[in-house]
Amino acid sequence: MKRLFNILSIATVLLFLSSCGKKQTDTSSLEGKKARLAELNTEATKIKTEITTLEAEILKLDPSSKKEKVTAIVTVPVSIEPFNHSIDLQGSVKSEDEMMLTPKMPGTVTRVLIKVGDNVKAGQVIAYMDDAIMKQSMSQVQTQLDFAKQNFEKLDRLWKQGIGTEVQLLGAKTQVEALEKQIATMHEQNSGNTVRAPRSGTIDELFTKVGMPASPGMPMAKLVTKSGLKVVADIAEGFSGKVKQGNEVLLQFPDLNKEIKARIGYVSQTINALNRTYRVDIPVSGPDLIPNMITKIRVIDYKNDKSIVIPINCIQKSESGDYVLISENGKAKRVNIKMGQTYNDKAEILSGLKVGDNLITVGFQDLNDGDNVK
Repeated sequence: MKRLFNILSIATVLLFLSSCGKKQTDTSSLEGKKARLAELNTEATKIKTEITTLEAEILKLDPSSKKEKVTAIVTVPVSIEPFNHSIDLQGSVKSEDEMMLTPKMPGTVTRVLIKVGDNVKAGQVIAYMDDAIMKQSMSQVQTQLDFAKQNFEKLDRLWKQGIGTEVQLLGAKTQVEALEKQIATMHEQNSGNTVRAPRSGTIDELFTKVGMPASPGMPMAKLVTKSGLKVVADIAEGFSGKVKQGNEVLLQFPDLNKEIKARIGYVSQTINALNRTYRVDIPVSGPDLIPNMITKIRVIDYKNDKSIVIPINCIQKSESGDYVLISENGKAKRVNIKMGQTYNDKAEILSGLKVGDNLITVGFQDLNDGDNVK
């Protein structure tokens, strides 16, 4: 650096002396200014050329004066760590016990005993239907039954006294039994006008009000339970060879900021002809899980607990294959590698690198094999 400073000082003195020996161009006019600028540019070019020549001659006579370039880098030590490859999917929480409550008989709703959010027990009444017509019919049959019983009792007393025929007695008895069966059936039918919860759970939705008509198959309320929860997802046909029953999965619930590990419990045996997907069920449990909650699913289809893993952006390509640069004894060293699986921003390295190598992660873009690094 000192030698270069001396050269520049000499060149400056020469320029000054040469300029002193020449008549200065008049720069009062535009043409004079342009002429003077041209002169200075010519002189500067001559000086630069002389400087370059002198530097080359000095370097030839004194090779130790050359200053080598050193590139600043960042390295990380290569180590062993687990590597997982996953298939990312989206599903939702479903309840196996989610069901719609409907009446057994058609009619008009007369009373509703529940509201959304109520916890109900198995067998609890949730609504009543209008049973006036059924009760009227039952009353008529009951009247017939009472008369038939009186007639049977009268014929039975006479038969015991030796009066009447056995056919009359048996006919009266048969009539009583038939009417008893008929009214029992009507009582059973009338119980259909009382809508009950078939199992314990929570009323999630209510679709009926007093005065509204209802009939079998028409939903009155939705009952859900948190038992039998599962995550359901539709998976593209192309993953059928990778996503199988028993695969380990990581379930992420964004709304809960929660992750849980689980395994696929069931894989559908058919492909949906409309969207070319198949269904998987993943059993889950938890008091904070809610049916229809969105779930992110990571299906782990490859796992290596002891592998060399590096950032994928450090890998460079050439005609001879993939390679990375490591730092060794202050020099950049090119190392050819063989990649395995990749996932997100990570790559599994099967060969080429060893534990303890200092992988260059920043500054490798402009480096070549053998360059000085720090």
